[in-house]
Amino acid sequence: RKNCLKIFMKKLFLLAILTFLFLITNAQKYFELTPDGFKASNNKEFIVVDAPNMSPSAIYNMLETGLISVFPPAHSTLNKETDTRFSITSVARELFRINAGLGMQYIMDMEFNVVIDIKEGKYRIVAPTISHLGTLANYRISRMVVYGDPKVYKDYRKNQFIFNFKDRTIQNNEAKTAIENYINNVVKKIVNISKANEDW
Repeated sequence: RKNCLKIFMKKLFLLAILTFLFLITNAQKYFELTPDGFKASNNKEFIVVDAPNMSPSAIYNMLETGLISVFPPAHSTLNKETDTRFSITSVARELFRINAGLGMQYIMDMEFNVVIDIKEGKYRIVAPTISHLGTLANYRISRMVVYGDPKVYKDYRKNQFIFNFKDRTIQNNEAKTAIENYINNVVKKIVNISKANEDW
C-alpha cells in the first residue's frame, strides 16, 4: 500500500508540474515592460482586437458597458474623449513590496493610463503608461522608477530602479513581473469584452 501511495503521489506531483508548465507556456503576454515603457510584440505600441461586423458606435457602446467591470469606478476614471476614443486612469494597489532598510518595506501601488481607439470592426489598446509608481496612500510619494538616471534620484537604492540605467538590464525582476502580470490581466479583460460579444 505504501508503494502504491508513493507512486500515486509521484504521478500527482508530475501532473501538477505539467499543468503549471502548460499554463505558463499558454498564458497570453500582451505587453512587456522595457526601459522604454510597455511594448507589444514586434516592438509595437499597441495591440488590435477584432470586433467583426460591428460599427464604431456599436463597439463604443460595447466597450462603455464592458469597461466598468474592468475598471471599478472607485479606483478608476473613464474619460470618453471622442466617439472613437476612451482614456482610462486607474490604480493598482499593493502590487509588490521593496525593502526600505532597517526592517522596513514599501508597499508599492501603481497609477497607470490606458487609451483605446475604435475603428470599423476593431479597436486597439495602446501600450499602457505608468504615471506613478510608489505609495499612493501616503501623499503619493514616489518610491520607485522604471528607468532613470541614479544621479537624478540620488536618495534611491538599487532595488528602487527596475532597470539599470547603464546597460538596461533588469535590477528588480519581482517588480517587473508583478507589474506585467497586472497590466496583462487588465488587457486580457479588455480583449475579452469583444469575445463575450462575438455572437452579435
